[in-house]
Parts: sequence; C-alpha cells; structure tokens
Amino acid sequence: MKNKPLSVQIWLFLGATLAVILFLAVLVPIVFRGFFTPDIYQLIETSQESFLAGGLPDSLDPLPPDSQGPQGPRITHFYLSEAKGETIPPRLHPAFLAEMKENAGLQREPSRRYKLETDSGAIFYVIRRVEGDFLVSFMRDVFHDNVFLTLFRRLIKLILLIFLVSLLPSLWLAKYITRPLVELEEHVRRIANRDWSTPIQLNRRDEIGRLAASVEWMRSQLSNQEQERRTFLQNISHELKTPVMVIRSYTRSISDGIFPKGDIHSSILVIEQEAERLERRVRQLLYHTKLDYSAGKLNMEPFDLAELVEDIIDRMRWRRPELEWNLELVPVTLNGDREQWMVALENLLDNQIRFAEKQIAVSLTSPPGQAVLRIWNDGPPIDREILSTLFEPYRKGPGGEFGLGLSIVRRVAENHCALIQTSEEDGGVAFHLVIPRNR
Repeated sequence: MKNKPLSVQIWLFLGATLAVILFLAVLVPIVFRGFFTPDIYQLIETSQESFLAGGLPDSLDPLPPDSQGPQGPRITHFYLSEAKGETIPPRLHPAFLAEMKENAGLQREPSRRYKLETDSGAIFYVIRRVEGDFLVSFMRDVFHDNVFLTLFRRLIKLILLIFLVSLLPSLWLAKYITRPLVELEEHVRRIANRDWSTPIQLNRRDEIGRLAASVEWMRSQLSNQEQERRTFLQNISHELKTPVMVIRSYTRSISDGIFPKGDIHSSILVIEQEAERLERRVRQLLYHTKLDYSAGKLNMEPFDLAELVEDIIDRMRWRRPELEWNLELVPVTLNGDREQWMVALENLLDNQIRFAEKQIAVSLTSPPGQAVLRIWNDGPPIDREILSTLFEPYRKGPGGEFGLGLSIVRRVAENHCALIQTSEEDGGVAFHLVIPRNR
C-alpha cells in the first residue's frame, strides 16, 4: 500500500474504515438481540403480576390484551383451566398452542419462561400456575425486531450519509496533501540536476511545511556551497598559478643569464620559496580530498601527543627563527590516527607562525579522560566577521591567505570526537583542542 499514490492510500483507508463500520452495523444487532431477551421476559412477568392483582375472573370471557401504547409491546393473557375451560384467543398459531399445552402439562415450577420460533417470528411466553390452573402470557417479537430493524436502517443511512459527505472532503484532502508533495518532488528533481536558482515557497506550518523548509534549507546550503566552491576554484587557481608563473619567469631569466635578485643564489632561493608555497597548497588540497574519502577509516594506534607536538615545532620553528617559543608539555598517550593528527597540528602551527608577532606558547595538560592542547600567539585579534566561519573550507582568511589549513584541523578533530575552539586571551589569540583519551 505504501507504494501507491497518496490519494489512493487515503481512499483505501476511507473504504476500509467504512467496511469496518458496516461490519459493526451488522454485528451489533446480532450481539444485542440476546441482550434484550431478559427484558422481554421481565415485561411479560410484570404484566402478569399487574393482571393477577385484579383477581381471577369467574367467567370464560376472552381476556383483553395488555397494551402499553401504539409503540409499546403487546402482551396477551389466557387461561388453561380444567374446571373453567380455556380462554384461547383467536388466530393463535397451531404450533404455539400445541407446544404451550404440552409444556403446561409437564411444568412443575410456579412460573417458567419459554420461547418458540415460528415462520412469522419468535414468541416469548411465560406459564404461571395459579390455584391449580395456568395463566399463559405471551408477546410476539415484533417490538424486538422493529427496534433493531429501525436501528439498523438508521445506521445504514448514517453510514451512507457519512460516506457521501466525506467523499468530497477526502478528495479535497488528497489533493491538498499531494499538491505540495508534487511541487516538492519537482524542486528536488531540479536540485538533483544542480538547478538551485528557484526557491521553495510553501506557506504551511504542518509536517509538509517543515519538510519544504528542510528542502529549501538544503537548496540554500547547496547553492552557497556551489558559490563557495566556484570562488574557491578561482582563488586556488590564482594561488597555484602565481608561484608557477614566478618559477617559470625566474628559470627563463636565469637561463638567459639574468638574475632577477641580483645573484644566482638569491634568485634560486625565490624559486625554492615559490615551489614550497605551491607544494603546500597542493598538499592541502590532496589531504582535504583524502579526508572526504577516508571518513570513518582511521588507523588507530597509541602515540605520545607531547612528543608529536615537539617534533612538529622543531621542524617548523626555522621558518621564523626570531619567534620565542614557550612549551609546557606533559606526556599524554592518545589512541588515534597519528598521521591525521600530525597534518592537523602542522596546519594549526603554520597558522600561528604566520600571525604571531614575537611569541608562541604551547601547553598540553591531561585532565581526567582528556587531553587539552592550547596554542597561543601574540598576533592581532581575529575579525569578528570571519570568526564563525574560521574553520570552514573555501573561506578567505585575513591578509589574502586562502587555504584549507584550519578546515583540515576541524575535520581531523571531528574524526576523533575532539573539540576545537578559539578565543582572545592575554592580548593574543588562543586555540584550544579538547581530545577524549578513551576511544
């Protein structure tokens, strides 16, 4: 059923509901038919007591029926007496008369209830012994049948009325529900075809409205990411093209015997610096792509985080020998992907080296169940406008730098369920890495 159109599902549900109601309409009279039978006998016995309260008649005149109004049950009384004879009403069913006489002859109780099924319906009767004679009171099941027939007819009419009245609202409801879903389907198809220009506008606050809002948010995010990707490609192409152009121009000049920096050593040094810059950009791009494809595939192994931090600092401090480094590291053993943490810390320390003025402080502590790495530099504060997007990819950093360094740091931290934060402290900027140790 879930594979059928929503309108068909609604109609099928309505049909199943009506089928259940119809089944109950047929079942209820059958079940409750026996429920009223004791009340019928009670009516007959009460009528007998009222009749006997006036005393027994002395003649054999026919006894008048006891009637409770035109809509009430009709109860008939008559005698079977050896001394006085019988007061049999006319047009009495022969089978009933024969059975009644037989039951009266066999009855030993003061009063007993009986029932006879005939072609014209059931007959309920009570035989009471009165001073050696028998008072027979009976009532046909006309009232009983009429009540249930009337109830059944009204119930069928009500069901048909409900069906007719609810048919148009059901059709309207099906269209009301399916129309926005069809629109959403069309929008999702456009999104799948990378057409993110048309916004989704559904003025609803129900589940479908929330679904539309989610799809619209997805469209907006994809559109923004596509714009960021294009901007990133433009900037990264410039970042890659610039060192290539410098290297080519310098090599051509040197091959022509011209040294742009005055001597061959200084000119080759520029080529090396541009090659290093190009290598760093390519390495970041490749590693960022590697993180995308290797998500969840970590090479977990125990390693000393303090030792790893010291090794990276020893390799990178030569880039700015004038900087003062303050290290406070305690041995902390982590269980994680050592290669990912090495790349992340290299990018994070590279960021600190670029922005520090005179000093960088690195501390590593080990509170219960955690390792907390704090890296502080005395550089300028981070612009508030870029603080919320500092760790996102394809974002242009201050000073014209455009890379994926901090984005790689965040991705590695997320892979290890770690948390990275930044704050302004002691006249500088600090980065805090909180890493769980029990993984």
